[in-house]
Amino acid sequence: MVLSLYSQGDLVFQKHVFGKCGRVIESAEGACRVSLGGDILNFPTPDLILISVRNIPNLRLVNQKVINALAGAPDDPIGHSIMGYVGGGSVVSRAFADYIIKAPHPILIECLARLQKTRADIPHGIDQVLGLNFAFVSGE
Repeated sequence: MVLSLYSQGDLVFQKHVFGKCGRVIESAEGACRVSLGGDILNFPTPDLILISVRNIPNLRLVNQKVINALAGAPDDPIGHSIMGYVGGGSVVSRAFADYIIKAPHPILIECLARLQKTRADIPHGIDQVLGLNFAFVSGE
């Protein structure tokens, strides 16, 4: 039996391309079948990054990554809004904080730019941009 990095139900996102988060349906032999926005897609496991909702986020690290990603952006309170939301400690905010920590810099820049463009409050913007909401994160 070959062990896999991912288990059924794990939350993941693509390492090299910005897109919505997905849920692992099946993982075997170095590949995962992922439910992504209503579609089932196959990805090699090295192309995916696991999102944890169990980790307590390191808020200093999250803040630094957000500041770095927004470095060239005009003054906008989105950074403060993100930190206020992430500090709340909900299961979705922990998933988003883990996403921020693990996302490669170009992916995080794209994510925050799209989040900014929604002009929605942070929880709704995260749902629109990444597909992260309570029902998705909790597996309902």
